[in-house]
Amino acid sequence: MSSGSTSASKKASVKKPVTLESAQAKRNSAMKKSPLAYWTFDRAGNLSLGGAVAHANKKHSLGRTNEMARFVYYPDLRVAGTLGQIVELLTTDVVDGGRRVQKANPTLYVGAKEALLRGQPQGQSSIQALTTPLQIYQASFDPFDAKDAAFIATLKPKAVKEVVEPVGKWLAIGEALTSASKATKSGKGKSKKGGSSDNQSSNIGTRIHDFNVAMADLLAGRPVEKVFNVTKFNKDTGTSAGREDAPKSDRSHAIWPEVVIGGVPRRVPIVVQPHSLQNLRDYVNSVVRASQYAQVADEILRSAEAINAGRNSLGGAAAPSTLGGMSLGLAQPAAAPAPMAALPMQSFAGPLSMLPQQPTLLPQSTVVPRMAGSLTPRSGAGNLSPGPMMTAQMLPPIGTQASPLRGLGLGGLQQ
Repeated sequence: MSSGSTSASKKASVKKPVTLESAQAKRNSAMKKSPLAYWTFDRAGNLSLGGAVAHANKKHSLGRTNEMARFVYYPDLRVAGTLGQIVELLTTDVVDGGRRVQKANPTLYVGAKEALLRGQPQGQSSIQALTTPLQIYQASFDPFDAKDAAFIATLKPKAVKEVVEPVGKWLAIGEALTSASKATKSGKGKSKKGGSSDNQSSNIGTRIHDFNVAMADLLAGRPVEKVFNVTKFNKDTGTSAGREDAPKSDRSHAIWPEVVIGGVPRRVPIVVQPHSLQNLRDYVNSVVRASQYAQVADEILRSAEAINAGRNSLGGAAAPSTLGGMSLGLAQPAAAPAPMAALPMQSFAGPLSMLPQQPTLLPQSTVVPRMAGSLTPRSGAGNLSPGPMMTAQMLPPIGTQASPLRGLGLGGLQQ
């Protein structure tokens, strides 16, 4: 409610339109107040990124079903608002009379989200051409997205209460600390580095981001020059999945799984040594299934199991990978699948929504596992369990899986 006369209230209600210049000034002001402070379009003061999930659930539930009403936190301009508001800010200019006109060259600031995921609260942005609202969404924190919410939860400051303790308790604490110090010096009682849940969540978040970037490069048709070696991956800490040069020869001992994209087998940017397949499973379940490419998680595991089984059947020699036709946990490989209908070899450099959507025709007698769906990135993180075995006549059309955010990159947010 506003105070003062009616005329004064009307004058106060007329807000000066936000321009890109004023938005940058608001960004600088928010950064000075707190590493988590975000300004908003509709209210004075700031919101905290640490409280984004609670705020979105309480005030912006409409965003669950309306993509442009999705309330996001865009760190490059330190602004919290609906996706539609941020799109309008970046794609239009304010002219005389407060009118907004379409910008000839809209700009997008990106990079701050990745910096935050890496623990750099004042990360720098770069400027790119803006072509779709989906770009803004991907550069923002979505409180309704599972992996974003998990990261936001690690940012909440710990509450500190001032409590007056009796002197006797302080003496007991001092004795305990002294004993712990002695135990540490003797090599006992040392804590494991990176073992806390906060560190684990942050590390997994970094792994998810790096996998998303590598898969985007793969789908854009770029050669895989670097891969993640998950031979020593630790699911409890989210560490030991470093990048290294991709194997130079098919005779490498490392297992390099494949997935089929547009009818063309492509090696994903992950390798593992045969004796560490469980570490690959841990990586897929904790990273790939929480990524934008969760749909390929089961196919990655099937491919790795098939490659390993093929080598064992040939006495340890390297053998071409076999996609599909392999149930996880079987000691022996399943019968080789019938040849799939040939599709034209092609490279892919467009949006994920343009991937071929027609199903592959198989003989009626062929039994295959249910495929995981299209490769359209999705914002939500969730586990995809292998479906029941079914015949080709029962196979669902590829690409019919609904996106958690209706229309992102497909409908209202197309270029």
